[in-house]
Amino acid sequence: MDASVVAIAGDGDADAGHRHPLLASDDDEIRPYPASSPSPQHPAGAERKPRRVASLDVFRGLTVAMMILVDDAGGAWPGMNHSPWFGVTVADFVMPAFLFIIGVSAALVFKIQCGVRGSLGPPCNAVGFVDRVLLGENHLYKNPVYKRTKECSVNSPDYGPLPPNAPDWCLAPFDPEGLLSKPLYTVSYMLLTGGVSGFLLLLLYYIVDVINIKKLFILFQWMGMNALIVYVLAACEIFPTLMQGFYWRSPENNLVDLTESLLQTIFHSKRWGTLAFVILEIIFWCLAACFLHMKGIYLKL
Repeated sequence: MDASVVAIAGDGDADAGHRHPLLASDDDEIRPYPASSPSPQHPAGAERKPRRVASLDVFRGLTVAMMILVDDAGGAWPGMNHSPWFGVTVADFVMPAFLFIIGVSAALVFKIQCGVRGSLGPPCNAVGFVDRVLLGENHLYKNPVYKRTKECSVNSPDYGPLPPNAPDWCLAPFDPEGLLSKPLYTVSYMLLTGGVSGFLLLLLYYIVDVINIKKLFILFQWMGMNALIVYVLAACEIFPTLMQGFYWRSPENNLVDLTESLLQTIFHSKRWGTLAFVILEIIFWCLAACFLHMKGIYLKL
């Protein structure tokens, strides 16, 4: 397998049609794209190798690990689950962190409310109004995220049956607008999550690349170097689903479910047992990424 991740954006030089490798097959380091004009120390025939920005791998690995954590432990720990509407939780920082690190990596290579003005609540608002008038209700998502709010679900912040005296708008087929709200990626939400991601990357850059403390984050660095493979196999649940296909006598007797049940029994708690299982899952994928790294296998884009 070709062990190179190819940059998509050109660098603006005369060879803009050429796709420059971001990872060299004989070296596992990610580096900013070198300058177009060779220096006396680096003649045109020799390729300069800039220093690796290891903190990018660590940040990417932390993001993938956080995605696995909130996806698999969010049901047992509501504080890790997505916020139904207003506010943010740990889970709401994952996707913005992915978008943020994609932008950073690429840079290294190249109110209307049913007649009531000013309402920010879930019922009839500017977003729903425009969608219904211009596009019609048939195109709208029939299971919007605000159905996880306390007004619309007895299992909030998860989906569930309607509570007694639930408002009529709980049955409306559209996502309303809000302030600090992930479903609509409001400005306040983007500023908060983008700012936190930027601060975290700055902190990791100082620790990992400036003062060179890498061993503390080596597991996440391995995962970050093969983040796409781990995302496809773990976060998309392809590998766990495959493992659950092998069972003894009944589908519940598979390695994944039995391991989680065993940990819940050991900890005498469903929540803590699930958390321990997810941590073991993250460690497993870190070690799997280490194996791929040692073999020089990286997913090519």
